[in-house]
Amino acid sequence: MHRTIGKMATGPTRIGHGSVYEAPAGEPRDGYSFGVVSDLAGLRSLEPEWNRLHASVAGSLVTQRFDWCWNALETLRHWHGATIWCLTARSGGTLVMVWPFAIHAGKRFRWAQQAGSVYLEYQSLLVAEACDASAIIPDAWHLIKRSIPADVLEIRRVQFGTPLALFLRSQRFVGDAKIEHVTTVDWHEYKDWQDYLASRGRSYFSGLRRKRRRLAEQGTIAFEAVEDRQEFYDLLGILYRDKLLWMRETGKTSPWIGREDYRVFLTKLAERPTSAGRVAMFVLRLNGKPIATEVSLVSRSRCDWFIGSFDDQWGKYSPGQILQEFCLKWAFDRGITYGFGWGEEPYKDHWVNKHDRIVTYTVPVSPRGLLAFAVSSTRRRIDVLTEALRARRQRKRPDPKTPASSGIAKRVRACFRIRPLNFLFAALPGLR
Repeated sequence: MHRTIGKMATGPTRIGHGSVYEAPAGEPRDGYSFGVVSDLAGLRSLEPEWNRLHASVAGSLVTQRFDWCWNALETLRHWHGATIWCLTARSGGTLVMVWPFAIHAGKRFRWAQQAGSVYLEYQSLLVAEACDASAIIPDAWHLIKRSIPADVLEIRRVQFGTPLALFLRSQRFVGDAKIEHVTTVDWHEYKDWQDYLASRGRSYFSGLRRKRRRLAEQGTIAFEAVEDRQEFYDLLGILYRDKLLWMRETGKTSPWIGREDYRVFLTKLAERPTSAGRVAMFVLRLNGKPIATEVSLVSRSRCDWFIGSFDDQWGKYSPGQILQEFCLKWAFDRGITYGFGWGEEPYKDHWVNKHDRIVTYTVPVSPRGLLAFAVSSTRRRIDVLTEALRARRQRKRPDPKTPASSGIAKRVRACFRIRPLNFLFAALPGLR
């Protein structure tokens, strides 16, 4: 049976503007009916049902909560002026799936991303446990591709093995899939904490124990999970300060660290812990003064680290690693998996026992999106080729002691330079 989403009576509403409208539900199929919410008032009306759905799913993540999506849309500046488009599925009138998107309208095309913080979470589809996700997802995906008012879809950091990842990997479509690696610690193979420590490298941990003893000689060490809202906000400011200092020293950059809107966003979420998840702040203190901080996303089944920092004054004692061990023990005591996030930094190898992958999909869903994707892909290939040729020229640069090349040889090499192509593609419009 062919199923459609009801035609919208009004256009989508930009964030920051008011309109009360929900698109009519589509024709039911296999017991499910689909609908679209396209404004803030309609999204807000989903809160009670959304929260009940989230609480009913045992493996739900804190990033799937309603207030995570709502606070992101309301607080983070990169969503200002974006359009809401949220697909819902119901069975017998009960909400069984929610898939929220926010759409940016650029000069030449529209870009849709799953609504949230963009930089901090895995993307996971919230589906009721009583429903067959493998049956809902294909229908939802085809409705999104056909109906969403966007040219390009971006679904960031989908975890391998989830129903959404399994479905997307089975599809044949024009697009891009970027794979990243994630690492976690799973406790099932260890009978106690000492058993876990014994499975790790002895040289690293003996060095860490020595540093901890030396730090204890400087005063009283204390580990704390912060509950107070104002203290959370203040410690997040300290974390930002220390992290930005470290980034300047190492030459690293971040699109969100240091931004006040993200500080407000995380503090709002920390204000509303639930039994299904919360944003947690952990701190290591020396004589009452914070010397290392960590923010993690805590759900019923896992604790995901996503940012931490330490006071460089105490850097020789490795306070960040000492705090990491406290946090791992905290997760072990609660029987929840500890995730180190994406990236393959060497220090993680001392702790983790499980490696997995996540994938970000970029999928054009309109002729304009196909054109933008083709131009972007061509530019990336030209950039890769340019860098390869530049590196090759560097390796083959003649020794200054050897005779200079002849004029004919120089003209031959010039024929193979890529600079004219760089100029051509720099004139083409970018994706955003």
